[in-house]
Amino acid sequence: MSIARLLLLLVAMAPSAAFAQEDDASESIAFRWQTVTPAVLDGQGWTDTASPFDRFPGRASSDLRDPVWHLSRNSTGMSVRFTSDATHVRVRWTVTQDRLALPHMPATGVSGLDLYARDEGAWYFVGGARPTESPTNDAEVIAGMTPGPREFKLYLPLYNGVSRLEVGVPEGASFRFEPRSGARPVVVYGTSITQGCCASRPGMAYTAILERRLGVPFINLGFSGNGKAEPEVARLLAELDPAAYVLDPLPNLKPDEVAERMPGLIETIRAARPRTPIVLVEHLIYPNTRFRPVKASDIATSNAHLRRIHEARRAAGDTLITLVPSSDLLGTDGDGTVDDSHPTELGFGRMADGLEPYIRQALASSSQSRGAARKLLAVFAHPDDETMAGPLLAHYGRQPDVEVHLVIAPSGARGAAPFSGIPAGPKLAVAREEEAARAARELGARPPILYGLPDGGLHDMKVLVELAERLKQTIGEIEPDAIVTWGPEGGYGHADHRLVSAVVTQVVQAGGVTDRLYYAALPASGLTPELVASLNFPAPFRPTDDAHLTMRVPYTADDAKRARAALACHVTQFTPQTMDVISALTERVNGNTAYLRPWAGDGRQRTDIFQP
Repeated sequence: MSIARLLLLLVAMAPSAAFAQEDDASESIAFRWQTVTPAVLDGQGWTDTASPFDRFPGRASSDLRDPVWHLSRNSTGMSVRFTSDATHVRVRWTVTQDRLALPHMPATGVSGLDLYARDEGAWYFVGGARPTESPTNDAEVIAGMTPGPREFKLYLPLYNGVSRLEVGVPEGASFRFEPRSGARPVVVYGTSITQGCCASRPGMAYTAILERRLGVPFINLGFSGNGKAEPEVARLLAELDPAAYVLDPLPNLKPDEVAERMPGLIETIRAARPRTPIVLVEHLIYPNTRFRPVKASDIATSNAHLRRIHEARRAAGDTLITLVPSSDLLGTDGDGTVDDSHPTELGFGRMADGLEPYIRQALASSSQSRGAARKLLAVFAHPDDETMAGPLLAHYGRQPDVEVHLVIAPSGARGAAPFSGIPAGPKLAVAREEEAARAARELGARPPILYGLPDGGLHDMKVLVELAERLKQTIGEIEPDAIVTWGPEGGYGHADHRLVSAVVTQVVQAGGVTDRLYYAALPASGLTPELVASLNFPAPFRPTDDAHLTMRVPYTADDAKRARAALACHVTQFTPQTMDVISALTERVNGNTAYLRPWAGDGRQRTDIFQP
């Protein structure tokens, strides 16, 4: 080989050599790994799933057709937010299917992840993680970022399941998962198009684009080839309590099926959610229908059926249903799809443009139809502490004009009970987070906001400062009308309980938030010294003099039953026998009344925490 050719070869190799050196430098960094749990996921509608990143609850497996159930195990539409000052970010994830790509959709969209960062109030793409093998990949998403704290959003795969996901940042970098959004989501039901076929990465599905634009979470319930508007799916959709529904299944329905099935799908949802807007989406006009007259006729017939269904419901008085015409959703130049139906990023961008004004209007209508919802924020230390106010939360959780939000500060990682078989540590923390999510559902509360602070570590000054700052942020976002927390005694004196109470009080007394702060308490008239002694509890419960308990909220037997069901979710903490004792004690001490001490009371008795 001549010297000239050798020099040319070396020059050609130089860029790849430099890239390899950059990779090697990144690999030499020590990374600290954080495990993603369902408790911090946005875009997941149910907490009682068979696997951590499934879309439907595990109990639905026997009701659904096999293809729908298997597709529901894809992590479509899910994302996790975290804040870090890291200059490098890596991810490790394990997928559940060997197939990493589809013939018309790359592996980066089917099985990959992509990362966004918030800058000046908007989300910007940072980088993606390419899957190269099944089941587990470890990939660098970004290196050499400018230093400084920022919020990130990581999207999960569109057409594969995930059994484990970890985020890695360099040792010494700050990191915390952000709580899942407290905003009511938009639920989108549809086909492969809704599921994101054929986006090149998860953040480019039209639901993800709209989520970033509108600032509310989206739950993506697209099922490739299987958006059939079936009754069992309709019943599942009706279990959710979103800000709006978007129904987009027409591409998977024959014209006669549109007429037969769509009225039932709509009616099932409307019966359960009479005040929730429903957005119907017409069948997309595929780019090659000008050459396919039969297909063009079928699409026109399907859309005509949907328009008649929409008009009939409006005529019957349903003012919260609207229809999106499909004529402008893909454009007319034929450049918006990969094949004859599935959008490219160009197509998904056009769909987002076309849908956005209708969904914005639906969100505005949702706020108007619900009225100004009253908001109750309960702040406690550990998963299971909400049982202290279980009947109260159940009482308000069933009221249609009340939103119940729950904050859990420490992780509960140290609360190991011998009978559970789970040792103290991260695995127990995950189990308790999942229990808290199920308990919140039983109480009618929104998914819990989990800070994940050190269990038993709130006495550390840095942790206390972080707790106060995060509470300020949460209260600012939710804007609660009333707040409930532990009293200064912490129930039975637990240090974390006392500190949570103190920090909540600190934030409230600083001003700028509601002064309707209430301390959950046990009345001295019910919790007699004899009863306290009979409990044989290591640290005795500390009652409050009845004279101070001027907020007395009556609750029903059904409220007590739902509180007992929430208690039963905490199987790592209580045996069935202990649960029976707690329920009996609550009934004996409280009767059918939740007792609270107002932080800023005037001595008058009241029966509603929202009462002036």
